[in-house]
Amino acid sequence: MEHTTEIIQLLATVGGLVTVGVGGLWALLATVRQHRSWELRNRTTPGLRAGQVESLTERMTRLEQAVESVAVEMERVGEGQRFLTRVLGDARPALPAEPAAQRPAAAERPVTPVA
Repeated sequence: MEHTTEIIQLLATVGGLVTVGVGGLWALLATVRQHRSWELRNRTTPGLRAGQVESLTERMTRLEQAVESVAVEMERVGEGQRFLTRVLGDARPALPAEPAAQRPAAAERPVTPVA
């Protein structure tokens, strides 16, 4: 009976140590993850000063506006093409088919000399 009690006490001690070890590992990983997150949040861009960042921000804003302007103009070009296609397609009258009997024969047609 004493032997069983000693085994139970030993298992309880080992279980406690495992629990403490796993908990400590979890706490260590959480701390490392938090520190890495803090580093990423507080990292500054190397080689750029505050004035340069503002300048780049302004340039990007101008670039975005220019791209938007080009997109609007390209849409206008597309609208113009669609309009002209529709107008020219609707306005072209169908050519009447001329019967072969009304066309002059090859011998009756004038021949244009080649220079």
